[in-house]
Amino acid sequence: AVRQPRAASNVQEPRIPSAMVLTQVVSITAVLASVSALLTGIVHAWISFPHGIGGLGWSSKFFDEGNNAGWRGDFELTPDNIVHHWQPLVLGLLACSQHHTRIRFTTIYTDMVWGAIWYVFLALFGCFGKFAP
Repeated sequence: AVRQPRAASNVQEPRIPSAMVLTQVVSITAVLASVSALLTGIVHAWISFPHGIGGLGWSSKFFDEGNNAGWRGDFELTPDNIVHHWQPLVLGLLACSQHHTRIRFTTIYTDMVWGAIWYVFLALFGCFGKFAP
């Protein structure tokens, strides 16, 4: 007794499985979150300098010690100063670089779980509280 293969059912599977739709939605959301983080960094860098970026100013004497005190204060390479002014911008650039292969210099995440962890980190340490007085 040789078995005959069953006839194919007339039920067609959807052309785009739900997992692929979910992946696309997550990808679009990740790009939007990255661009939002980059914009947050740009705006924060713009408003975090009290006298404008650099705050160039001259006293009456050219070689006076107080010349460019604003510039010196804004662009000191102390860790506190770098983190205060540039952290949101650097994290936003790093997040945006993950979505383009030519500018990606390191891979932060390889799957959705690590991606979710990265975006929670980005929100907590790169965006929240940067505009508080």
